[in-house]
Formats: sequence, structure tokens, C-alpha cells
Amino acid sequence: MTEPNARNAFDRWGWLLVLPFAAAGWAIVSSTADRGTSAWSLWAAIVVALTASAGGACVYGVKRWRELAQTVKAETRFADVVGPIVFFVGVSAFIGAAYEVVFLPVVKRVEWRGGLILVVVFLGIVPILATMAAIGKHAARPVTQPWAEEFDRLIRCRRMTQRLLVVLGGLVALLVAAQASAYARYERPSTLLTVGFGVYASVMVAVAYAPAAERLRRKGLSLIDVWLPLPPEPGELLDAAEKRARAEALLGTDKSVFGDLQTNLVVVTPLIAAAVSALLPA
Repeated sequence: MTEPNARNAFDRWGWLLVLPFAAAGWAIVSSTADRGTSAWSLWAAIVVALTASAGGACVYGVKRWRELAQTVKAETRFADVVGPIVFFVGVSAFIGAAYEVVFLPVVKRVEWRGGLILVVVFLGIVPILATMAAIGKHAARPVTQPWAEEFDRLIRCRRMTQRLLVVLGGLVALLVAAQASAYARYERPSTLLTVGFGVYASVMVAVAYAPAAERLRRKGLSLIDVWLPLPPEPGELLDAAEKRARAEALLGTDKSVFGDLQTNLVVVTPLIAAAVSALLPA
């Protein structure tokens, strides 16, 4: 099958990847002894929705990977972004282990099914991680002429990272819900435990998103400096500054990475509020 035909086939049938992810989630929740209880039903529904969403994220990430090649007019090999993905896995495993050590005295058990669910979700977001890493790789290159084309590429790449961040934010929200419903199965619901897991998941999204976003921001500033420099004449300074401000708004260079996370990662603000509430004395 030629490459164009393979892409057309994926566009048509790629959504079927959702099915094995959903099936994996069902297999995990079906292995418990409390199957059939109301608490299990809620947890199972959330887990299957989570794993199915991870499958949808996988399909979405593959499509964005192909779109990126057309945007930057350069092919990126998956081998070029293995390093950032391995780094993400290492940081995720380290922070996850620290979370288990801190909260194990409270939970009093290690739930291996939770680890399997995280593995399924990770497999689903690999294309998203690869695309973000590739965006960061291309953003690290110096700005090139013509400036208008470079400006267009940066805008497209930024919008792509924003969309990918929203997808990850949805998965984080489902992960937090799955964790909370899992604790409820053992009659040990805890706001602090749920908030702690939500913070862990949000930090991992930040680890994936921040390098690409920061490189895009720096490249955008470099482009503005060479494309729209401030003139030495005071009379033209205001007009030039307004043009730069509009360009900065379009490229997102006037926003911080944390601001992007707070805006697009919908679970961050509720987590902050819940953390403050959980830490305050009753």
C-alpha cells in the first residue's frame, strides 16, 4: 500500500483504535472481586471512558503528527523524538513512585490495576508526546526568511500545541475521576489523595508541554525582533510597538507556560481550589 493510500485508510478507519483501548479498560475492571456493586459500576464506567478516550487521543495524535510535517515542510522521524519520550517516562515513574511512597500509609495497599490503567493511557498519548517533542525540535531552529511564512508556521504550531494540551487536559480530568472512584470502592474517599494524584497528572502534562511551548515563545520573540524592530525615530515608535504587541498576541509570546496550563488544562484551577480546601483545618 502506498503512503497516500495508507493515510487515507487511517483517516477512514483510524477511529477503530478506540475499540482495543476500551477493551483493555474493560478487561482491567472486570478482574476485580467486587464486580457488580454500585461503586464498581461507577469506577468501571469511568475507566472504560478513560481508556477509550486514550484511544481517541492516539488517533488524534497521529493525525497531528502528519499535519506537523506539512506545516513545517520537513519530515520528522519518530527516532528523533524518542529521547524526550523516554525522559517523560522516567520523570513520570519517579514522581509516581514518590506519590505511592507518600500516600501508601493512608491507602494501605498498592493497586496494580491503577498501574495498568496508566500504562494504557500512556500508550494512547505517545503520538501526542511525539508531536509535542517534534514541535519543540523544529522551534529550536533559528528563524528563517521569508518572515511571513515563518510567522504562519509559528502560529500553526502554537495552535497545534494548544489543541494537544486540551486533549491531555481531558484525559487528566478522567484520570482524577477514575482515581477518586477507585478510592470510593474501598470506602476510603479522600480529597487530599485525589488532589495529590491530580497534581501528579497535571505536572506530567506540564513536563510534556512546557519545553515545546517555551521554545515556540522564544522563537516567536526572535522573529518579532528581526521582523518588526523598534525604529529609532520617536514618532514611529508607538505604531511599531502596536504592531509588535499584535504579533505577540497572535504568537502567544505575551503569555507564560503556566498561564497556558491554567487556561487549557481545565483541571488545574479546580485542583488548586480543592488543595487549599483540603489543607485548611475543618
